[in-house]
Amino acid sequence: MEVRTKVRGTHLHLSYFELQEIRRAERSNDSPTNRLLQVWGQQNHTVKELLLNLWNMRHFQAMRVLKSCGEYCL
Repeated sequence: MEVRTKVRGTHLHLSYFELQEIRRAERSNDSPTNRLLQVWGQQNHTVKELLLNLWNMRHFQAMRVLKSCGEYCL
């Protein structure tokens, strides 16, 4: 497993199987981002938690996209 995947799994508390599911989505031309958000939502996490994790991973562009939807997301 590559370092990038390990970091995502660690920060987002995803299991090995959830990470594999996201990678499968990417290989089958589905959206890995959509699959990640589905997995995240099934664990009853909040958008605020996601923003905090994105901050810790230094994914500022992804944070801007989420914040652009305003208070509706938060």
